[in-house]
Amino acid sequence: MEKLPFDYTIISHPRRKRIAISVTPEGKVIVRTPPRTARKRIEKMLEENAGWVMESLSRVQVSDRKKWRWEPGGVMPLLGQEMTVALAVGQKPGVDGGRILLTGDGPEDWARCGAALYRQIAGEYMQKLVSELEPLVGVRAAGVNIGNARRSWGCCRKDGVIRFSWRLVGMQPEFCRYVAVHELCHLLHFNHSAAFWEEVARVMPEWKEVRKLCGKGTLPG
Repeated sequence: MEKLPFDYTIISHPRRKRIAISVTPEGKVIVRTPPRTARKRIEKMLEENAGWVMESLSRVQVSDRKKWRWEPGGVMPLLGQEMTVALAVGQKPGVDGGRILLTGDGPEDWARCGAALYRQIAGEYMQKLVSELEPLVGVRAAGVNIGNARRSWGCCRKDGVIRFSWRLVGMQPEFCRYVAVHELCHLLHFNHSAAFWEEVARVMPEWKEVRKLCGKGTLPG
């Protein structure tokens, strides 16, 4: 088993009957176990749930780096680039070089405008990405939707529709690609079985390294 991309602490409790994994607000991964639980069993469960753990860690502010801000003079991430936020004067909201242009009269307006703009960008970007990846995976999605999920980058429904969070475009392009590959592979294996991960690795051999980028562009709002 390869080393997990995060550290964790094991806490054993005499009355516990099942293993439970949690991520604290401080960004610590805690594994609570029944007494005398084998280390291999713990590591196997962590490996199976590594995707969820990484997504949870991405929602936690674990460093003193500046916070992304939807306001003039602030900075927001967009597909691997840091964009300066400015007010759109005589223009519609959009992207102008290295700037994110917003409209509105205050923080709430700016946040709504920014979210709407990123939703539009995500719709176009992820649809194009899915179309490029479908032949590589050997599947065809029934549709691509953009949602407002905070706890998940994407999900694949049983009807074949794939839904992505608009927040995904705050991440690097290669991470967006990983999420798209992940969800498309669910059209072949609607689970996280060994066969599923083999398919992910076939299409994107470097997926484990790319997944470590999770959290670099976590967005507010």
